[in-house]
Amino acid sequence: MECAAKGLAAEPCAGGVADRRCGGCGAVAYCSRVHQIIHWRVHKEECERFAEQMRHINALSQFPFTFLEPPALVLFCTHCFFS
Repeated sequence: MECAAKGLAAEPCAGGVADRRCGGCGAVAYCSRVHQIIHWRVHKEECERFAEQMRHINALSQFPFTFLEPPALVLFCTHCFFS
C-alpha cells in the first residue's frame, strides 16, 4: 500500500513502504509517524467514516460462509430427473 501522505510532505517517503496504519480506522497507511501527522488534517474528515466501513467489513468476515467462490452449477439430466 502506498503512503497516504505521499506528495503532501516536503520529505520523501521513508523507504517507500507504508507499513503504519491509522489507529482510528486502520484503513489508511503511512510510511512514518511524521507523514501520518502531516496527513491528519486531510484524513480527520474521513477517519470516522472509514472506521465504520472497517467495522462492517470485520462483521462480514464473521459470517459462517463466504462469497469467494461461486456456487457449483448442478446440471440434471431431464430424462432421468423428471421420469
